[in-house]
Amino acid sequence: VIGTGVDPDHMDLEPNLVPGYNALVGGSNTLDQHGLSTRTAGIIGAVGNNGLDIAGLNWQVSLIPVKACDFAARCTSADVSEGIRWAADAGADIIDVDALFANPSADLESAITYARAQGAVVVATAYSTGPGQLAYPAQYSNVIAVGITDQNDAVASGSGRGAELDVVAPGVNIMTTFAGGGTGASYVPYSAAAHVSGVLALLLSKGVAPADAVQAIYNGAVDLGSPGRDDT
Repeated sequence: VIGTGVDPDHMDLEPNLVPGYNALVGGSNTLDQHGLSTRTAGIIGAVGNNGLDIAGLNWQVSLIPVKACDFAARCTSADVSEGIRWAADAGADIIDVDALFANPSADLESAITYARAQGAVVVATAYSTGPGQLAYPAQYSNVIAVGITDQNDAVASGSGRGAELDVVAPGVNIMTTFAGGGTGASYVPYSAAAHVSGVLALLLSKGVAPADAVQAIYNGAVDLGSPGRDDT
């Protein structure tokens, strides 16, 4: 999970956490001072069947926190790019990016290309940066771009639209883990991508090849709106 880090002491996450990296200052301190990526981690892999808080999509996943955004959740493409490369070198099978950029970055695109060459699947929320435009890195063709839906299967107002959109997933008022302990309902754009990352992690844990796992998500998705693929 590339973002603000993960709360290392959250009782519903700690058993699934493995050492990560701080792309801001180096080292392994990935304490989440903002809380954003602790929420992502809970959706992907909060421990299940333990009588605590919630259950993530994959109860026994290995969560690698990579801190590339500061305590105010501000990110630079350089730090996110470094985090992506580190995660790829660390053997991450799925790289979930909790960062949004309005403009392209050669460094970011290069880092994603590198991660894909290492065999990682890269997932990001397809947030809107304008009519028919997706935020980066979701707009890159080698990233799974995940739009946002609410509890009624309606596309949320902040969800991006465009030819690069791959799939949509729940991202409004999602119950998940909060930094400092406990849970709460969260509406942040990264929740949608976290659902896809969690499903991919579950499929890969059962021996499904990455390309087949991605295709299974597309094949199993409910077709909303007019029949066939659309930009929404």
